[in-house]
Amino acid sequence: MKVVLTSVPSRNIFMAVKMIKKKKVKENILMRERRILLAARDCPFLCHLYTAQQSRKLAYFITEYLSGGSLEALIDMCGCLNIDSVR
Repeated sequence: MKVVLTSVPSRNIFMAVKMIKKKKVKENILMRERRILLAARDCPFLCHLYTAQQSRKLAYFITEYLSGGSLEALIDMCGCLNIDSVR
């Protein structure tokens, strides 16, 4: 998996493009992530999915860009999150 930052220059908008190798991840996991992001599109606590596309080898999730790194990286660094961090 790789995430890159992209932009729409005419609108001054930044987006994140998450690229996932399809042969390394089961299809049902990709579809579940897509369904969750679509179902939670009105949630202010999750990044919003703009679109999901695929090629023969890669799946792409284009989402809003949120700075600060990933939740997984934060948990790996801290071990666990206290309630103030969660809030």
